[in-house]
Amino acid sequence: MKRLAVVVPAKDEEVERGADAVAYLDADLEYYPEDIPRLVEPILAGRADYVLGSRFLDGVREMKLYRRIGNHAFTLLLVLLTRRRMTDGQTGMRAFSREAAAAAKISHDYNYAQVLTLDLLRKGCAFEEVPIRYRLREHGASFISWRYPAKVLPAIWRELRAP
Repeated sequence: MKRLAVVVPAKDEEVERGADAVAYLDADLEYYPEDIPRLVEPILAGRADYVLGSRFLDGVREMKLYRRIGNHAFTLLLVLLTRRRMTDGQTGMRAFSREAAAAAKISHDYNYAQVLTLDLLRKGCAFEEVPIRYRLREHGASFISWRYPAKVLPAIWRELRAP
C-alpha cells in the first residue's frame, strides 16, 4: 500500500516516516485539495519524482493580469534555464517522491518556487506537470509585489552558481 503525506509546507518528518509521496499546497485557499490525487498520480505510477500542478494546462480564467504576466515571465526563465517544457513555474501546489523530497534543498528564504525547481531538475529528478484548478484568493494578501523580481532573481543566480 502506498503512503501519501500532505504537508503545508514542512516535509522532513514525513519523509522520515516513509511516505511514498509528499504533496503540498499553499494555504491561501487558491488551490483545491481535491486535486491532490491527480498531483501525486505520476509519482505513485513511477513516472515522476517531482510534479508541478499547473494552473495553465486547462486554461486558468481568474488570475489577475499582472500575476499572469509575471508568472509567464518567470516560467519562461525557468524553461530557458532548464531546457524543460513547463507552463507554471510559480505554482503553490507540488508533489515529490520520497527521494526527491529528501534531496530537495531550498537555498533562499524569500521564495522557493524557482530555486526548488532548478535544484531538483539539476539533480536529475524526473519531472511532470498536471492540470489543477485555481480560484482567486478571497482573504489575505499575497507577498508578491513589484519588489518580487529584485529578490527572486538573485536567488536564481545563487542557485545556478551552487555546486
